[in-house]
Amino acid sequence: MQLIKTTGTDTRFVGLCSELDADLNKQNGQQLQSIYHQYNTLEKIQNVVLALQDKAPVACAALKEYAPGTAEVKRVFTKPFCRGQGVAAAVIASLEQLAKQQGYTRLILETGLTMLPAQRLYHRLGFHQIPNYGQYAALPDSYCMEKAL
Repeated sequence: MQLIKTTGTDTRFVGLCSELDADLNKQNGQQLQSIYHQYNTLEKIQNVVLALQDKAPVACAALKEYAPGTAEVKRVFTKPFCRGQGVAAAVIASLEQLAKQQGYTRLILETGLTMLPAQRLYHRLGFHQIPNYGQYAALPDSYCMEKAL
């Protein structure tokens, strides 16, 4: 597996995000996902980590500035055949290093209340639950987390 840093316009990242959206629609229903779609656009995403296996993209995660010193982790996805192999943890660790290099001292993220595997992964990586923030404050299906860097 190879980890690379790229941007939000990388077609490999865009492709993985399309797979992520399809996966979320399947898991959570298209009606619920239509509410969250507006918060998952790629235009302000400059920092992306991709995992490649045999040169093919298999996982991704991105940073989006939320506030001075705080970056939001966005668009985390691992193809199903790579899950449970430590790929997501490696991508997030690389993303954390990138965030530190850019001067961020805190990461925040939102996942779904029913996304228990994602919650467990983030807890294992040192994130903890916080009150729903910003655009997610009024959304009861959100589960927000943070990690100090």
